[in-house]
Amino acid sequence: MVSVEEARHPKATYILGLDLARHGADESAFIVVEQAAFKIDLKIVYIETTQNKPLTDAIGRAVELHKRFNFSKIYIDETGLGSGVVDVLKEKLGHIIEGFTFSMKSKGDLVSNLKLLMQQGKLKIPMPNNNDYNTKKLTFQFNAIQHEYGSTGAIKIFHEEGKTHDDMIMALALACWHFRPSRNVKKGYGLAGGSR
Repeated sequence: MVSVEEARHPKATYILGLDLARHGADESAFIVVEQAAFKIDLKIVYIETTQNKPLTDAIGRAVELHKRFNFSKIYIDETGLGSGVVDVLKEKLGHIIEGFTFSMKSKGDLVSNLKLLMQQGKLKIPMPNNNDYNTKKLTFQFNAIQHEYGSTGAIKIFHEEGKTHDDMIMALALACWHFRPSRNVKKGYGLAGGSR
């Protein structure tokens, strides 16, 4: 990944996806997706994970990242303890904060949207290299994630317990939720969907 200062463009749209964890093997994952002005393509410009940190750490990191990127939106997993983080960040940053409650259906919707953007060639995933641990870890999580269709037709997303995690995938899917086709149609945006 390039540094934040090198990555940021004043006219681009930046979205942060934040998947929260407090303790245990799971990690809090922060992924920033960029959409250049007048473009439909998306690219990941920042990846960070933390482990065994208090939720106040996630709040502080989100605020600092906003100072650097000037996010149009920050999508946060508000399931469980995440609702407190959403409330605090709404007080600090206002309308750019959007909580997202994880359920089997909502996670399926998130991942389906992510998959669609990738199939359409709109989302560029950085190629892993030896110098970038987070990009390699993201690729590993992509390879390990599994899904199946339930009896209602809903997609169930899962990973092999104890062997891998989906924190980074969920953070990326949250950031990409901003660019879902239904959002652009409902609000009358163009294909880019990068309105502030």
